[in-house]
Amino acid sequence: IVLLDRDLCAYPQRSKYDLVAIDNRRAGFTIAHHLLERGARRVVFIVRPNSAPTVAMRTAGFFDAIRAFADQQAAGWTEFGDPGDDSLISSILSRHHPDAFVCANDYTAARLMTSLNTLGVNVPSEVKVTGFDDLRYASLLQTPLTTIHQPCLELGAAALADMFARIAHPTMPACDYRSE
Repeated sequence: IVLLDRDLCAYPQRSKYDLVAIDNRRAGFTIAHHLLERGARRVVFIVRPNSAPTVAMRTAGFFDAIRAFADQQAAGWTEFGDPGDDSLISSILSRHHPDAFVCANDYTAARLMTSLNTLGVNVPSEVKVTGFDDLRYASLLQTPLTTIHQPCLELGAAALADMFARIAHPTMPACDYRSE
């Protein structure tokens, strides 16, 4: 068995199977660090309910980056809900006054950008929005989306290669194949 994208066990536990995935924790750190380096100091990580377990790793990386900028008074929050719910987004804006959002994925980012537009909040001059996955439509949004690329074709090829290696050497220890 070769797992693709996520483990069967919740982090920090680890199953006995090979895993081919991006490093979601590093990706969460990278995108948040990108925003913080560009001056963001009040960043909200927005997550839709029932998101994939990989989002927990992205969130952990996000908070790693916030802690790395603590001396510069950076603050971060996680908000769970529908990014297309204008009243939720209005509430988040009122409570946190964010200057940036990290979205759990590009779909969430696109929905958030629509809500922000409806509320009269300009992206990116008033608030920055980022995502994960680098879906094809990300560049087609009204404001092109800054996003972390997930190399799906390459991950699939690595999983297939690992499956052949696992068949040839069934007793080798479980391996992690992570893409940056």
